[in-house]
Amino acid sequence: MVGLGVLLVFTVLGCVLEVFLARRESIWPGLALPILAGLYAVVMALSYTAAPDTPWNQVLGGVLAVFLVSGIPAFLLLMVFFICRSGRRRKKQLEKMNVQDL
Repeated sequence: MVGLGVLLVFTVLGCVLEVFLARRESIWPGLALPILAGLYAVVMALSYTAAPDTPWNQVLGGVLAVFLVSGIPAFLLLMVFFICRSGRRRKKQLEKMNVQDL
């Protein structure tokens, strides 16, 4: 129960940090966490081990399953990033229209 609470706290703090970084002027700080989470998913998939006599299709399925499950945080962080950046894009276009109206 305590482990689940700690995981929840880290997830919420990661999302709050991602919102803060995604709202920055530059695009790169907002992409740092999703890139790190994606690299973690790749490392987890590459470190998957199976018994030596396991058929190749089961090994491939296991690697794919590990990649998809460990890639969930990267996907969530990318969603947060794109949602925050879409509001910024809309605001920038509105400013352009106001300048053209002058």
